[in-house]
Amino acid sequence: VLSDLESRKVLYVHAYCIDNCLVRVADLVFVGYGISKQADCAAKVVPKAYPTESVGVVAQRSSKFSVVEYSEISAVQADVRDPNTGELLFRAGNIANHFHTTTFLRSVASFKDNLAFHIARKKIPHVALPDGTSVKPTKPNGMKLEMFIFDVFP
Repeated sequence: VLSDLESRKVLYVHAYCIDNCLVRVADLVFVGYGISKQADCAAKVVPKAYPTESVGVVAQRSSKFSVVEYSEISAVQADVRDPNTGELLFRAGNIANHFHTTTFLRSVASFKDNLAFHIARKKIPHVALPDGTSVKPTKPNGMKLEMFIFDVFP
């Protein structure tokens, strides 16, 4: 895909999650902002509606910004407020709306093996072995290892 984009002289990519029906495809303001700031990548965020909203947040881990999934933040952490504004400290909700340069995407190959999986606890439907009935769990019964496009943020 990258070779094809480069052969057509595409310099920038706007990527978004398929379940975001309100996204502005090829958002000129967002893409233009990323270009004007000479950013390798960018994430559009919206304020979380409430502390336990099931949305990842852009936050600083050690010295680098990344998306922290909602399942990786405790209820206590999710409710921490900025002492100056009273707003949620972890409020930059990731809406899976991203900007990347093709140069940056090409560089991902050099560090992709260092990316960590996110652990998602899921309700996994299954078949009961004794009688073959279908089981739809009411609480998480398994784990899923996930990686996301935003895991490549520097």
